[in-house]
Amino acid sequence: MCTSVAPVKTPDLDTLDHLLLPIRTPDATELLGEADLELEPDDHLIDHLGKVVPEGSLIAFGQHGSGSLVALWRRSPGTPLAQCPVIWLDSEGEPVEAIAPDFAGFLRLLPFGLGQIYDLVRKAQRMRDGGPDEDAIPVDVADLREGMAMIASELDEWVDAGLPPARDPLAIVEAAVASPFAAWFAGLPDAD
Repeated sequence: MCTSVAPVKTPDLDTLDHLLLPIRTPDATELLGEADLELEPDDHLIDHLGKVVPEGSLIAFGQHGSGSLVALWRRSPGTPLAQCPVIWLDSEGEPVEAIAPDFAGFLRLLPFGLGQIYDLVRKAQRMRDGGPDEDAIPVDVADLREGMAMIASELDEWVDAGLPPARDPLAIVEAAVASPFAAWFAGLPDAD
């Protein structure tokens, strides 16, 4: 006698909800205020970037207290979300830049807070572009890395929440800023 078995539905692991699970735990949720990240973004900012952004290429998942968005850049529709670079979409227009090469890198930056990540992005942009910033306080990169490692060693509550900080967050940001996102974004047609 043959019986039929209903097909087993496997969960879709490539969803934004699944990706955000590590920061939706009660311990991590409590810490998001320290990082100044809210997980219910108002993604209207994507429509006001002054560019024609292909649908589904920028997926907002967080918002900074300033109104700036944190989004995933899905350059190709088949790319798993976890492998997409994380992008900062500034509410003031600058920077619109990659901040982590993937979601795992973003999670390792999150304990430092989005304000500190923003500062690291600006530093990495200056290093990439080779230009000084008259408004920036000169900082030795080795000293910056050493200071960030010291801060990371004191973020035990993040470790306890399953979100250990990066020992060298500048390296993560440098890898992101080296991605082709800035060139991709600059090459988008201007919105009317």
